[in-house]
Amino acid sequence: MRFQHLLNPFLLRSRLYILRIAFAIWPILAGAQVQDHIPHTQFLGIEQGLSHRDVQCIHQDSQGFIWIGTLNGLNRFDGYQFKVFTKEADGLQSNTINHIIGDGQGLMWLFNTTNQLFETPSSIDIFNPSTEEVLSFEEKFGKSAPFSLSDIFSFAATGDGRIVFSTIKNQLVIYTPRKGFEVHQVSVHSLMVQCFSAHQTIWGFTYNKHTNIREEIVEIDFKGNILYRFKPQYPIQNIFIAGVDPSDNLWFIIKRDSDKSPHISEGELFRITGRQEPAKIIFNKKNAPINALNLNSVGIGGRFQCWINPLRGSFYLFSGESFQVFHPEKGWYNELGPANKYLAMTNTVFFDRRGQAWIGTEFGVYHIEIVSRPFRQILHDEKEENHRAFRGITQDGQGDIWASNDKGDGFLWRIQQKNGEYKTAEFGDLDVRIAEATGFKYALFADSEGAIWFGSGQTRHIIKYQPQANEYKVWPVDIPRRIESLEVNIWSFYEDEYKRIWFGSDAGRIGYVDKNKKVSLLQELEGVKEAGGCIYQFVKDKAGNLWVATDNGLFLLDTEKKEAKLYRPKTGKTPWEGVFFIHEDADGSFWLGSKGLGLFHWNRETNDIEQFTKADGLSNNTVYGIYEDEYHNLWMPSDYGIIRFNKNTRKSTAYLQKDGISHNEFNRISNYRTQDGTMFFGSLNGITTFHPLDFQADNFDLDIPLVITGFQQFIGSENKLADKKNELLKSHKITISPNDRFFLLEFALLAYDKMENVQYAYRIDDLGAEWIYQKKILFI
Repeated sequence: MRFQHLLNPFLLRSRLYILRIAFAIWPILAGAQVQDHIPHTQFLGIEQGLSHRDVQCIHQDSQGFIWIGTLNGLNRFDGYQFKVFTKEADGLQSNTINHIIGDGQGLMWLFNTTNQLFETPSSIDIFNPSTEEVLSFEEKFGKSAPFSLSDIFSFAATGDGRIVFSTIKNQLVIYTPRKGFEVHQVSVHSLMVQCFSAHQTIWGFTYNKHTNIREEIVEIDFKGNILYRFKPQYPIQNIFIAGVDPSDNLWFIIKRDSDKSPHISEGELFRITGRQEPAKIIFNKKNAPINALNLNSVGIGGRFQCWINPLRGSFYLFSGESFQVFHPEKGWYNELGPANKYLAMTNTVFFDRRGQAWIGTEFGVYHIEIVSRPFRQILHDEKEENHRAFRGITQDGQGDIWASNDKGDGFLWRIQQKNGEYKTAEFGDLDVRIAEATGFKYALFADSEGAIWFGSGQTRHIIKYQPQANEYKVWPVDIPRRIESLEVNIWSFYEDEYKRIWFGSDAGRIGYVDKNKKVSLLQELEGVKEAGGCIYQFVKDKAGNLWVATDNGLFLLDTEKKEAKLYRPKTGKTPWEGVFFIHEDADGSFWLGSKGLGLFHWNRETNDIEQFTKADGLSNNTVYGIYEDEYHNLWMPSDYGIIRFNKNTRKSTAYLQKDGISHNEFNRISNYRTQDGTMFFGSLNGITTFHPLDFQADNFDLDIPLVITGFQQFIGSENKLADKKNELLKSHKITISPNDRFFLLEFALLAYDKMENVQYAYRIDDLGAEWIYQKKILFI
């Protein structure tokens, strides 16, 4: 994904220059399949700069920063590092921060309740995350507050910036920055505010101080009127509210215990829809592993131990021994405990604006994103002991996929799909003679009759194989090469209207097999070097021209005259010497995948050329294939992941091995799309297959902010380095005098996902046209 920001622009005096900063990110995004999910986990502890290992609370401010409250200070995280704020250095009332909530002005309320479980604060600080200024609750409101801190029983913040308090005097107090405080009476005792519905109501439960039991669930409006009440009829019970899902259903767990015989310890999951009676959710083996899901362990130590993701509806459950994540309606389940030992000591779970989970534990923070796996792997070796590097891929008339690999334990594979599963067999199992006699195989091609064509290097043959009849025919092809000791391999095929089969080699030679089964060769292509040059693709455009993509540029092939000519535009020249793939757009323009030069968009009428490289967000500048889906995305295997490039937004996303693809590096000519749109991309270790429809759940236009995290300027007249970040944020200008020799500008893309893949670039207009790449800090 690529974003570009012009920082308003900076004015650098005495001369005027414009500093442009760009960045590229390749985030991990979710697909549409629900049966196979991948947890991506990042752990942040004191080794990474966290001020204290015991994390009490987490918050995301209006700019997008993640703030973490601990037992020893407030921490701001920008994806790279922590900035710590303390009582001693920054004027906080306490270094213990148990809760953080935000108001409608973007201010953060920092609560010290001495314990994460108790909500009556001993102090509240009002903190401005932009200016880093702090005021106590008393300094901010004085006598205008309608309660003292000791009156507060619970508190929470709405999505629109209101802060809701319940008090020991059965009051409901609503704070809005513009209106101040509104006070209403509530007819229930000890109301613990928990969450808010989409239709502007408040969910909570009543708490019995004498028995330490959450007795009933209550829904009220913002005037304190009771709208709904539910009280379980169990002798001893507790209620744990998980939250509201995207459909505005409330989810909660009831835990009932009995110390009398027979002992009962049972947790049950319920959902409230439209103020009806709660519906008990029954799990079965089809939608969750019933033996693994342990609702009975909820609430150890009296903590709130269940949370629901308000954007995705997935359920996060602390069960004492481990941490479980599941979707109660869609039926998928993940057990995170064995790989992440501290999750069993969870204090809090916070969901950011992208629906990703930040889990505060007694030993640090886990940043967890659970994504569905839209990719399937075929012939992938998990241990990577027997890599299968694939080349040609095609589909026969029966719908079977055929693939060749030039390294590993097989040369030709037949892949059949049944009930969503892939079954594979080496071609040698079908006919040992062909497998042994023909050596390596590169290009594979299915003709109009469903027969499979391929070639070999060592014996210089072309083979036509008919799968149904299990019959084949072999033609010797004597392709000359300047260096005779090198093999000659077939890298591409094409069938013309006369059913002639054209083929391209890696020796810069094109040939064909005619209807009389005679093999003929054309003259060597122009510009072929000593070691030859590969011919990768034949493409017929809408006007009937037959284009050839090669190592030596673009050629036009006249099948009637039997000649291929290097394409020379009327104006300018084509800059591509290594063209791997040609895709014709609906408007007749070409998209070209190149060797090391990125992606090109070529308007053939005007000869206008756009080039897209890593500076524009691609994960790699080598593009092996280009396939368009119905949503204007181009899917491209590369030397670093599968790239999805949107033609309208010019933004790209890269999918890597951690997203479920078989290998980060793909191969030349190793790509194919079936008639139903399923794609097969061959890599250095297996084949990745997927369908673009599985990605329509992606929010492709996520608004991820690029923020300034620090700015220091050398002041020549004072001979010192001054902190001018707040001044820059207000003026949006950097003014430099002749003696101000340099400045330091720090910035961060608040994406948090795979920050090692985020790359920044800057340039100063009039001083140079080239982009300068770096990771984070800018020194000028």
